[in-house]
Amino acid sequence: NATFFGFFVKENNTIKPVYTNFDAQIIFDCRKFYNIGHESFIVHIDDIDSKNYLHRILTFNQLNYFIAQSFVCENGFEIILNFGVKGLFKDSLEYMESFLNVIKLKLKYLFSINTLKKSLENAKSILNSSLNLLSNLAEIRDVYTKGHMQRVAFYAKKIAINLKLKNIDIIERAALLHDIGKIGIPDAILLKPSKLSEQEYNFI
Repeated sequence: NATFFGFFVKENNTIKPVYTNFDAQIIFDCRKFYNIGHESFIVHIDDIDSKNYLHRILTFNQLNYFIAQSFVCENGFEIILNFGVKGLFKDSLEYMESFLNVIKLKLKYLFSINTLKKSLENAKSILNSSLNLLSNLAEIRDVYTKGHMQRVAFYAKKIAINLKLKNIDIIERAALLHDIGKIGIPDAILLKPSKLSEQEYNFI
C-alpha cells in the first residue's frame, strides 16, 4: 500500500535520485536517517519533526511510516529504496524484502554485463594493437609498399559498410593482415628487383 516510492544511489556521501514520484527535497531532509550507514530502518511519523518536509508529505498522504531499505552493490554504490506506507503488515515487509532481492539480482546482472563489456573492449583493443603491430612489422620489411595494408583495410571497411555486410570488424582485420606472409620471406626474395625464379616463387 505504498503511496510514494523512491530509488536512490549513494556515492561518496552524495545521494542521487534514480526514480522518485515525490519531491527530492526529502533526501536532504532525511540525511540524518541515512547517516546510520547501510542498515535499513523504519521511521514512524511521530518520530519526525512536524516541521520536516517528510512529515508534511506523510501527513498529506495519510501515511504513518517512512521505510528505507539499503544495500551496497559490488561496485561500492549504496542503493537506497524508500517507501511511504500507511501500516506495517507482515505481507508488506515480505513483499519489500522480495522486491529488494529482485533489484539486487538485477543490479548484479547489470554490473556483471558491464564488467564483461569492459573486458571485451579491452581484449578488442589489445587485439587491434597486436594486428596493427604485425601489419607494421610486415611493411617494415618492404618500404616500397608502406601503408598499403592500412589502405586496403580502410577501403575494405568502407566497401563492407556500403554493401551492408556483416562482421565488418573481421573484414577490416583480415584486410589488414592480407600481406602478413611478408614477415616470413627472406629479404633476398622479398626485395629482389628482378624476376623471381621458379624456386623463389614456390617459396613465396
